[in-house]
Amino acid sequence: AQLVTSSRPPVRKALTVGINYTILPAGQGRLSGCINDSETVVGILKECMGFQDSEICRLRDDRANIMPTKTNILTALRWLTSEAQAGDILFFHYSGHGGRVKDTNGDEESGMDDTLIPCDFQSAGQIIDDELYQHIVEPLQRGVK
Repeated sequence: AQLVTSSRPPVRKALTVGINYTILPAGQGRLSGCINDSETVVGILKECMGFQDSEICRLRDDRANIMPTKTNILTALRWLTSEAQAGDILFFHYSGHGGRVKDTNGDEESGMDDTLIPCDFQSAGQIIDDELYQHIVEPLQRGVK
């Protein structure tokens, strides 16, 4: 692959996801520090790396308008990687449950896919590693950081 150069300045984008699973009953999978983790990462991105709020997408399950549903996470990942060019800087942070499900396409030696578990997993299912690869890695040009 040939390195494509751009005439525009490098773009920075960050996506941070914090899921405490507030819809679950206490003691049955609810977490308590994931939204705080996300806010800590936002602070680091802004204070240490110079990111602006407009460069950061936040999904968290304590605000109805930015819920980390499966659809919203995959849409935000498309935003993160869309139009990315060599020299751009992308950052993805996830704090929440992960899991494993049976591999259905035979690409895993273990026979299991690793997953992220969105807040609506009970109805929408989990996000398998193959989907993450398709949304995060495949769309990127060489030279994107």
